[in-house]
Amino acid sequence: MKMIAVLMMGIALPALAADPTLSSVDARVLAEFNAFAEKQVAEEKDNFRRYVDGFIVEPKGIHFSGKKHVFQGYKVEAVPNVWTFDVRRTDSIVSPYVGVIRFPVILIFSTIWAKGFKEDCSAQTLKHCLDSGGELFETDILYRHTEVRIPHKVEREYAYQENIWVPKVSFNLLMEGLVALLESRRPLPPPQPRSIFGPPLPVIPLPPTPMEGDTSS
Repeated sequence: MKMIAVLMMGIALPALAADPTLSSVDARVLAEFNAFAEKQVAEEKDNFRRYVDGFIVEPKGIHFSGKKHVFQGYKVEAVPNVWTFDVRRTDSIVSPYVGVIRFPVILIFSTIWAKGFKEDCSAQTLKHCLDSGGELFETDILYRHTEVRIPHKVEREYAYQENIWVPKVSFNLLMEGLVALLESRRPLPPPQPRSIFGPPLPVIPLPPTPMEGDTSS
């Protein structure tokens, strides 16, 4: 694929659009994607705001011992205002161009311990556990709430079809893929509470690593 341009949010590169080596179609498509991407950025921000105060995937309780249960899940803490765009030519007749929007996301992986009856908390949401009489270990140092921040880079592609830009995957599928990727990087042993003899090996997501296409580094 031939990269046509790279744009930062709010900053256009007119020199690239005026490049005489670009055909009139290339220049037009580049300008159209620039305008489209600026509107898309605002929409993506609104989509991510839905996850700022709630978990991406509602955590379900895992029975630990006795009346102890652990809830783990991901939520979005912030979407920094740093976005990049580019347009690439393809060999496809159906989709001759591909546009890409990249943006960083900061997620939080939370571990919350609660006590309650197994039928009310195991495989149930934290809200259901607490509404059914469960309680958080708010003052117990061995079972206190912990959070791990995970910086991540998301890349979303758009195909140029019949003179319009169409996302290759829906926003929900994008988020599901992100969570699946994070889950695949977690170690397998179950979570363990702290100990008076020292902290155990925690179950936390592994640091992000570069992937093909620079979609997650």
